[in-house]
Amino acid sequence: MSPTGDTGGEPDVPRYALSYKRSAKKAVAKIPQRKAHERVEDAIEDLAEEPRPPGSKRLHGKYSTYRRIDVGGVGGEYRVIYQIHDDELVVVVVIVAQREGVYELLKRLG
Repeated sequence: MSPTGDTGGEPDVPRYALSYKRSAKKAVAKIPQRKAHERVEDAIEDLAEEPRPPGSKRLHGKYSTYRRIDVGGVGGEYRVIYQIHDDELVVVVVIVAQREGVYELLKRLG
């Protein structure tokens, strides 16, 4: 460690707080396969460090305030839809669902 207390690591990058819509929190809890559940939780936790990770995509049209990440592997393919509030340093997880039905859920949001 340097005399200034710097450990030589990465510069301070703001950490975002995570917030969930109640339905998204319930959806994560209901993922039946333990490995898939863990992968989805880890991917969401990673959004606190990097809300725009490689592979994330901004949605288009009236949903352009949302972004998505895909979480795949054994146990199914899941999609996480979220919003970033840079001014408040908050990531709001809006939808967590298997890929096939996620856009129907998004349409229900309005």
